[in-house]
Amino acid sequence: MAGDWIPMRVDLADDPSVITMAASLGMDEYAIVGRLHRLWVWANRHLSSGDAPGVTEPWIDRYVSTPGFAAAMLRAGWLRTRSGHVEFPNFDRWNSQGAKRRILAAQRMRKCRDANSDAPRATKTQPEKRREEK
Repeated sequence: MAGDWIPMRVDLADDPSVITMAASLGMDEYAIVGRLHRLWVWANRHLSSGDAPGVTEPWIDRYVSTPGFAAAMLRAGWLRTRSGHVEFPNFDRWNSQGAKRRILAAQRMRKCRDANSDAPRATKTQPEKRREEK
């Protein structure tokens, strides 16, 4: 649907966890970020919390077409296993509707502060008006 979105950091490809995943899987960082995006979009669309009953590491590997991807996410701390299924830690921080509202509000405030920072800090003093001496 138009308007659906997930937050992603602009520096995600430079994250040490992404670099480590890329090295361990023999891929470049952009391939890792693309697969993370695909999986996180799926989680955002289908989960109301970070808990994903029935979803396993082999399923994630198949979904992103990369053997070992789920294990690499586990090592990075971006995935947990729980009673035979996976869980996305900090899901509510990034994917809940409340989180999205907080993110949008922070962006609005940043824009407002940036716009106001261009305004002059103080008004310049005008030259004094003096009467001519007679």
